Amino acid sequence: MPCHYGAVRANESNQPRDELLKTVTEMKKDVHFQLQQSERTNKNVHGIAKELQKLHREGINDATDLVTQVAVLFATVVFAAIFTVPGGDKDDGVAVVVLSASFKIFFISNAIAFFTSLAVCRSSNYIVRVQITLLETRLQAEKHVVEVINELMWLASICTSLAFMTSSYIVLLWHLVTNYMVCLTI
Repeated sequence: MPCHYGAVRANESNQPRDELLKTVTEMKKDVHFQLQQSERTNKNVHGIAKELQKLHREGINDATDLVTQVAVLFATVVFAAIFTVPGGDKDDGVAVVVLSASFKIFFISNAIAFFTSLAVCRSSNYIVRVQITLLETRLQAEKHVVEVINELMWLASICTSLAFMTSSYIVLLWHLVTNYMVCLTI
């Protein structure tokens, strides 16, 4: 009987070890499954991040194209305004109202609008190069360039509006003066 008792005793002592081994094996399987799940999640997150970067880059390119088109439109309008002098010109090609303050305002605001429009076109091309070459500080650089481009666009639009208003003033004033002179001579 002592032999049987010893065998039962040895079997009882192996039981906690077997349970511990079973628990450790289950934990190992769970940890392995969680690691695999984590890898898949990381791959998914990496794919989503790449897609977001691609969408961001496409958005920046689309915005850059649009801003460039608007800047070219501004430049075209103010460039044409330089050659169609408000109030007309004399036979020698000099503007009739060249000495008036309104013509000087028109000319200066038109020139500022023209050159800022060209600067926006140049800056828009620069932002594309910035986003390609810079990796770590790209967002900060893009934000700064976008802010500068927006400020230049506002300056170009304000100066274009001012040039339009002054040219309208010159044309209307010249029209009124001419009609007044015609009325006086009649």
